[in-house]
Amino acid sequence: MVQSNFMVNTAFVCGRAPLNTRIVGGANATPGTWPWQASIQTSNTSLHLCGGSLINVEFVLTAAHCFTISNDPSGLVVFLGRQSQRGSNPNEVSRTVTQVIVHPDFNRGIMNDNDIALVKLSTPVTFTNFIVPACLATPASSFHSGIDSWITGWGDIGTELPLPLPQILQEVRIPVMGNRECKCLISMRAITDNMICAGFRAGGKDACQGDSGGPLVSKQFGRWVQSGIVSFGEGCATPDSAGVYTRVSRCTYNHNPSSYHHNPSTYHDNFSTQHHNKHKPSTYDHYFSTYNHKPST
Repeated sequence: MVQSNFMVNTAFVCGRAPLNTRIVGGANATPGTWPWQASIQTSNTSLHLCGGSLINVEFVLTAAHCFTISNDPSGLVVFLGRQSQRGSNPNEVSRTVTQVIVHPDFNRGIMNDNDIALVKLSTPVTFTNFIVPACLATPASSFHSGIDSWITGWGDIGTELPLPLPQILQEVRIPVMGNRECKCLISMRAITDNMICAGFRAGGKDACQGDSGGPLVSKQFGRWVQSGIVSFGEGCATPDSAGVYTRVSRCTYNHNPSSYHHNPSTYHDNFSTQHHNKHKPSTYDHYFSTYNHKPST
């Protein structure tokens, strides 16, 4: 019963950012504008490792490639409600990590396919105006070419150009790019149906090193819906290229035993209903499923 109430409450608040009044692009994000944004850090160095997005009270969604060296949770800490990496953060909370769950079909190599992972927090967080989960795109979601989207993070502001102190959370608006056009521009890796692209052909605005794992979101029906996870690109904001993101709607998260759909064509607060199986806990296949429909872009 408690779990059921938690699921409904999560769906009710997901994607709502009462402090978000942005309409056009900018640079520094104001506190509370992107309340699902997470900073995953190494606890021994306090260095930002990757971005992520809160999806319920105990899980953060991020990129699998953030953990190619190690997925040991003992050396990680997650910050939520954080605005600045080197300044005051009166609205933040932190949690250690108990589990890192990498998609079982993640293909680092030349593909970077299924570049998605879950980070389980040590204890649940309380939602505030500054800490709110993102809504997640469903298999029925459509993100056609040209749809305005936003990326956020503390990554570099140019190739090998770190974000200046005090390293305030950055935001930028970019359009979705159709996969067909993206395939023509990206030569170093294959663009699969598990990916979504975004950016300007002229360049100038993009995610960069340090933004990995962060969310690509767009506003639908008054809610912010996460369509992608920062995955890779060819350089940063280079012309005739695009940023490549893991397509959230292609992958389902099968941990929660129930699913609350506010509008099944746009979002829900977890990936899907749990499928019980006999897999050992050490194999994380039961956390993920992949849909086989072709995306609309």
